[in-house]
Amino acid sequence: MNPEERARKWTQDIPELSGLTLQQRITICNQVSKRIVFLAVLWLTLFFAIVFVILSSADINSALYNLLNHTAEAINTIFNGGPSKRYMVALLESLPYILPMLVVLVGPIWLMTTVFRKLMLLSAAKKL
Repeated sequence: MNPEERARKWTQDIPELSGLTLQQRITICNQVSKRIVFLAVLWLTLFFAIVFVILSSADINSALYNLLNHTAEAINTIFNGGPSKRYMVALLESLPYILPMLVVLVGPIWLMTTVFRKLMLLSAAKKL
């Protein structure tokens, strides 16, 4: 998607931005997209840093360590099935173990790109 298409798509549902020129909308969308990328990278860095700190300071007998160890063993057992077991089936069987971590990891990024994008667009438009 080029900047013109992105500017049209992102601003089509926001009546406050309809009076702006295409170049102004492109500038606003570039600012917002840079902010979203920065926040997503910041979230991923923070998430993995917190997980690293928690796991490095966790005792081997702690509940979190045991839960993650059990999850890893369950996923490895699923993928170590016989040759008739397809990887897609193994992936679907391991999804209940992986899904909570994926929701925590991807959920805030999804919120930023959908819900908060309109608020960021309006905020950037008011600064013009």
